[in-house]
Amino acid sequence: MHVDYANIDNLTRLWQVYGCEAIALEDNKDAFININWPNRLWQFSSIRESDILQFSALSRSPLWVHWPYIDKQDGALSAFTETNQLDKVYQQHYWQCVLKQTAMYLDLKLQDNKSISVLPKSNFIIKKLTSNCYLNDWIDVVKDSFGYSVDQHVIEKALTHKDTKFYLGLIEGKPIASSLLFKTGNIVGLHQVGVKADYQGQGFARPFMQAMIKESSNWQASHMVLQASQAGKPLYDRLGFISQFMINSYQRVN
Repeated sequence: MHVDYANIDNLTRLWQVYGCEAIALEDNKDAFININWPNRLWQFSSIRESDILQFSALSRSPLWVHWPYIDKQDGALSAFTETNQLDKVYQQHYWQCVLKQTAMYLDLKLQDNKSISVLPKSNFIIKKLTSNCYLNDWIDVVKDSFGYSVDQHVIEKALTHKDTKFYLGLIEGKPIASSLLFKTGNIVGLHQVGVKADYQGQGFARPFMQAMIKESSNWQASHMVLQASQAGKPLYDRLGFISQFMINSYQRVN
């Protein structure tokens, strides 16, 4: 499986862990929508105007996530249409782009595990969650970092999945950082990595990320993948992650 395809495969399989249901399309293919949080809508086939009309009639307003079509084996990318033209089609049906992310990967085979510096501050520790004990703290960090609420029942279900690992960063015992690692084959995806607003810009994100890279390598993964926000991308660039393609999320505004 090509690493470009593996990025989306990891992301969408995590969304399936959270809970989703299929939506039958006119071309006999399926789209998928989360039952609850994170309220995403996605499909693997090319988007047609009939899909836009069908999704516009949904009773709720999910984030419809769009990426280029990716060949599973060779990673060849082909977009539905030019970005500007695609935006016009969405706008005609009251869908607005509300989130832009960059798909990125890191080749862990090229990383020297011994050279990865982790936790330069003695009072900053990283804890792997093994039960619900710290789960509310993890959820609070995500809410503070990203500004949205998380469905606790969805996260409780994901915590017990055999291919997930949840981490919490603590400074002097106070939870300030969160992350979720999800493994699909030999790929580990990094999700929900955040630092509380009051602790951002104080040098915690880099060592926390370095620890996640080391954890992924120790988990026998060949590559690490993520979907970077515009704010987070500079750090991932400095850590050696390679940009792959854009992921745009649309939401119906009327």
